[in-house]
Parts: sequence; structure tokens; C-alpha cells
Amino acid sequence: MKKILVFTLAALALVACKDKKNEVSVESITLDKTNVTVKVGEMVQLTATVKPEGAATVEWESQAPGTATVNNGIVTGVAEGQALVVAKAGGKTASCIVNVTNGDQPGPQPTGNKFKEMLTTGSNFYVFMMGETDYQTIASKAKDFRSNGDYTDDGKLPEGVTCTIDIWNTDVTDANFGTPSGLNAFGTNDPSWMFWRSGNLAWGNMCGGVRQWREADFTGIGEDYEFVMIVRTPATQGATSVTLKFYSTTDVEDVHDKACSFSTEGEWKAYSFKMGDLFKEGLDYTKVFANPGAPGAQGGVLYTPAWVMNGSGLDLEICAIFIYKPAAK
Repeated sequence: MKKILVFTLAALALVACKDKKNEVSVESITLDKTNVTVKVGEMVQLTATVKPEGAATVEWESQAPGTATVNNGIVTGVAEGQALVVAKAGGKTASCIVNVTNGDQPGPQPTGNKFKEMLTTGSNFYVFMMGETDYQTIASKAKDFRSNGDYTDDGKLPEGVTCTIDIWNTDVTDANFGTPSGLNAFGTNDPSWMFWRSGNLAWGNMCGGVRQWREADFTGIGEDYEFVMIVRTPATQGATSVTLKFYSTTDVEDVHDKACSFSTEGEWKAYSFKMGDLFKEGLDYTKVFANPGAPGAQGGVLYTPAWVMNGSGLDLEICAIFIYKPAAK
């Protein structure tokens, strides 16, 4: 039976290879809208652009058909709420957040979820970690500094990779990453946050960071901005000590440590710092960070930020890390 199966798969693969000679690879797919509002019972048209033109047929999917449906790019509001509509072509995807209202509200409103309200009312986001679903709700007012590649010890990155998540422990096999599940801090069913479990580590702690490898411009961040890190620890875990490390964009390594001690009792909590206070302590974002190979003790990379979880056998879930301008009070 196994020999027949192998032969059949090989034969199918040969046919597939012949067919692929005539295929045109899809370079990209984009949507004309990434965030729309529609009333219950009403429709809105989404238009997908595939490059090269005609390379593949666009397939449409609503990830919450009970809230909004989609047919050939025409989205219909079904029930009040939020849905993610995805367009797919040749292995590439593009998505749009669809906000469905009951007709009385002009658009997305604060929900009572304080983390969601940060996204709704805040502006000028610099995002270092956040799930794609929630990021799309602020994409028009955000700069994306999230990880988009993997880091290998040879220090060479594939073309297009600008940022990675690094783990600095000598033996990362002891990291024992957990699996996130359920709703994130923003109330979204997008379990894509980082789950750190320090385990029995060689250094006795878990070290990590969001590493910017290529040009990063933070010069627009003002004193009235805030740094936010949204985390969670198990209800059974006592006080957890985490040191956040902020690096200046100067050519010489200049790091500013901020200690946090918390026990979230299983709930998401935000730990924030006013950027004005950090600037007064010497954190310098007045220079655009250079490309790899720039002079300086950082070796041509910038951590924004890094963190150390002190102690082994601890869990730490990180839902989001960003700098933003809060709404005026």
C-alpha cells in the first residue's frame, strides 16, 4: 500500500510541475479599503488588485459570516459587530476590517474595553507587537515596526526583512513556549500574541527583544506620547519582575532600563511610560536609525524595546507593544 501511495503522489507531483510551467506567480494583492463601516442590511464594494494583472482568480472569505458576508467583493452587513474579510490570490492575502453598525452609530465606538479604546481614540501609533486583526483597525494611523522575518545567527536576513523577534538565552530549547488561546486584550479572537515560558534557562531568566535591522525613524515621537506594553501572567503566579530596556537611536549603545513588578492574576494589564520622562532621562530618538553595518556598539541594530524576565519557571504573555499619542483629556 505504501509503495502505491508514493508512486501516485510522485505522478501527481510530476503533472503539477508541468502545469506550473504555464502559471504566473502572484507578486501581491491589495484592497482599496482596509477598514470600512456598513450598516446592517447594507452593502459596500471592496476591490482587489492583483499584480501581475490576471495572474490568479481572487477568492473571498468572511471570517465572521454571522456579522458580515462577502460575495465577489460585495460585503453585506448582517449583525452588529466586527468581521475580517480576506481576499486571496496565488498564496497572497489582503484583509479588511468590516465594522457593522445598527444604523444609529456613525462608526466604531469605544466598547468599554480600555485597551480597545486606546486603539479607537489614540493616534500616531508606532507598533512593535500586535496581532494583524487589531493592527488593521489602526493601519491608517500607524507605522509598522513588527517582526516580519526570522533571525539566524549568521546575521544575514532575507531581502525585505526589516524586523525580528530575538531570544538571547544560550539554550533556547528550554524556552518551552506555550500556546495562546481565547480572546486577546482587545477582545479579539486573534490568539497571535507571544507566550514566553522561562523554563529552566541557562541564564536564569528570559531575555528577548524586538530588533529593527533596517532604517527606523522614531523622530516623530513627542513628549506627549506613551509607551505601552500589554501583558498577562497566570493567576497562580506571584509577583513577576520584568526589566524593559529602551535603546537610543545614536551610534553608541545607550540603554535605559525600567523595572516593572506585577502580578496580573490572569487578566491583561497595561504597563506604560510617558515618553517625555524617558527623554528627560536621556533616551534619544532624534536620529533616524541607520541600516545594518552602521558604527556603534549595537552592531547596526536597534532594540525597540528589549525585556528581561527575571527568574526561571515563569510565564509571561505579551499581547501588544506600541508607542502612541493618547487622546487629549
